[in-house]
Amino acid sequence: CPALPCIVGEWSPWSGCADQCKPAARVRRRRVQQEPRNGGAPCPALEERAGCLDYSTPQGQDCGHAFGTEGFTAAA
Repeated sequence: CPALPCIVGEWSPWSGCADQCKPAARVRRRRVQQEPRNGGAPCPALEERAGCLDYSTPQGQDCGHAFGTEGFTAAA
């Protein structure tokens, strides 16, 4: 039997930042369409997280940039 690699779908859109004016994380996910078989390549990460910070409130007021723009990216 031939080895069949894992196949995953497209990434979902990024989630929004949880809280405006506060450092938070956003996430996107994808689903397995085919599990690996017969020693095929394993599935890559199915979730990615990245830091985010919206610089304005829902009313459009500037947050004052109290935080840096550093973010993080991690695969889970």
